[in-house]
Amino acid sequence: METLFWTVCLLLLAGVIVVKYRKYNVQRALQMPKNPPHYPDSAIKSARKIGDFLFERAQAAGVYFISSNDKTGISVDNLRRLSDGKDYGVINLIRMAHYLGCEVVIRQKGTQDTEDPEMTAERYAEFISKLEDEELRRHGFM
Repeated sequence: METLFWTVCLLLLAGVIVVKYRKYNVQRALQMPKNPPHYPDSAIKSARKIGDFLFERAQAAGVYFISSNDKTGISVDNLRRLSDGKDYGVINLIRMAHYLGCEVVIRQKGTQDTEDPEMTAERYAEFISKLEDEELRRHGFM
């Protein structure tokens, strides 16, 4: 009986060692920081800067948020939150990137339309609608 107890303890100890060793190897392979820095409000500031940049680009391109729903498939409220830097999706993306030691960069790619021609505004609106429905189902509102 005592031998069985010590065997179980030894197996549990070996399991804990294996789990800790694998976690260490994954972190080392990804070269993640041991104690990642915390960015309490830099994600919000970064989201605001991204929103400002996109808003300036929209103004330069002559795009107005009120009429852009037809062209982008994004609602006016979502565009306003994005331009104000209050879109929680963008903020959470930036926080996760910071936590993993990465950064999010938004810049001009070129002067031509870089959007996939297959992704029309209608298809994009349908895609966003499906994501919103899935989110509602996940939280039990649907």
